[in-house]
Amino acid sequence: MAAANDELTGLAATAATSMVSAMGTDLWPAVKHSVLRLLSRLPGRRADLAAALEQHEGAETALADDAVRARFVQFWAGALEALIRQEPALLPELADLAAVAAGGAAPRSGYQRNTAHGSGTVYANQYGSQFINHSSPREPQ
Repeated sequence: MAAANDELTGLAATAATSMVSAMGTDLWPAVKHSVLRLLSRLPGRRADLAAALEQHEGAETALADDAVRARFVQFWAGALEALIRQEPALLPELADLAAVAAGGAAPRSGYQRNTAHGSGTVYANQYGSQFINHSSPREPQ
């Protein structure tokens, strides 16, 4: 069990390093999208971690300082490890994030195309909840 814990800790640290390294680069929008998607599936700490993400993203000029960078990596490593311990099903998404640091491709992002024809209606959603309330149909005027 200790080896699994060490592996999870290492994966979280690699993913955190990947995140912080991507801040301020062309890769950041895709990485940020992946992180926000990961956070959206865990409503318990979503708000405070999303706020921390925005704060850290806004401090990208401070990332030139190794001490600041190390502090951000440490914060995100702990946060990501705690999230995965809370919801182990998110492990593949964390592994995708960590792969960016290892020179892998940008995290996967979804693509969705929805089309309605004639009188059709499309209800589409990615990464969240969608609530639809139908009212009685109105006669054309």
